[in-house]
Amino acid sequence: MGGGVGGGGEGVPWPTGADGYKLDRIIGKGAFATVWKAFCEAREVHVAVKVMDLENVTHSFEDIRQEVAVMRMCDHPNVLSCYASFVHENELWLVMEFMSKGSCLHVMNVAKKEVTSNEEPGGNTDFEDVLVA
Repeated sequence: MGGGVGGGGEGVPWPTGADGYKLDRIIGKGAFATVWKAFCEAREVHVAVKVMDLENVTHSFEDIRQEVAVMRMCDHPNVLSCYASFVHENELWLVMEFMSKGSCLHVMNVAKKEVTSNEEPGGNTDFEDVLVA
């Protein structure tokens, strides 16, 4: 499983309770979840914590459980790591690797702006060709 990047807590287990993380600021929000930048004191590293309100989720709990299980099994440098998951009050917390550049969508939008600003008007960009592929 992913072990985390940076920090001095290598080998220290990921906390499985809300008191193991200091929530800093909201970095994303969806219909059923809010993503926080947080600090894991035990491992001395910043993480992203996705907090899902279980009372307002429309998916079955089995679907959510399977999704979390798959995320926990993935161990590849191109896949976001899920370090820990646990229930706190009426919320499911997913502790994930913090991506300092933002979401994939954000990075793609920024890249597209940079590429299209350097292209001929009306022409396809290399970036658009990659997205179609």
